[in-house]
Amino acid sequence: MKRSILFVLVIVLINTSSWGQSASPKPSRFKSFQTHVASKAIYPLIKSSRYSGVVPVPNVDELPDPNMQYKLLMDVSTGMKDSASANEINDGLAEVARAINTHIAAGVPKNKIDVIVVVHGGAMKAFYTNAVYKSQYHVDNPNMALFDELLALPVKFVACGQSISFQNITKGQLVPWMKIALSAQIPISTYQLKGFVYKKVETE
Repeated sequence: MKRSILFVLVIVLINTSSWGQSASPKPSRFKSFQTHVASKAIYPLIKSSRYSGVVPVPNVDELPDPNMQYKLLMDVSTGMKDSASANEINDGLAEVARAINTHIAAGVPKNKIDVIVVVHGGAMKAFYTNAVYKSQYHVDNPNMALFDELLALPVKFVACGQSISFQNITKGQLVPWMKIALSAQIPISTYQLKGFVYKKVETE
């Protein structure tokens, strides 16, 4: 009987501990970047996202070929973690900008970089027009300055039509330069067949 009671108490303690751990939000690596190395970072092209900097590294051995065309296919689905993050640049877009900055910092000319960004899932809401974003979250869309810099490269953005349908978003609610595909899977397969290197953007 005593052993049974002790066993139950141990299980309760383990579960309580795990609940406490899951309740604590895991800091994103962007927050870690800002805390530990932001003062050392440079922003060779995209400057509006503080989490898109590049830390200089001395004595680099593996260098890019500045004569190659770097074709990057970025898969972005990261949405807002909470209401407070409505004031911040989307983490997935910050990572797209950082990928571009790292190539520029390594010596790749910007006219040798082609970027396609496929957007789906929670990331769709970052592409609301400023008016729609403000009506939803009561702040201006914080991604607008970053959009301007990315479009100037130029970066092409393609939205998943399935995500738009599932979330009851209309094309009119999105920024006017966003392209629409039937599904994210279409541009993901199409551009890989065209020689683009696929990267699933991870922000944790």
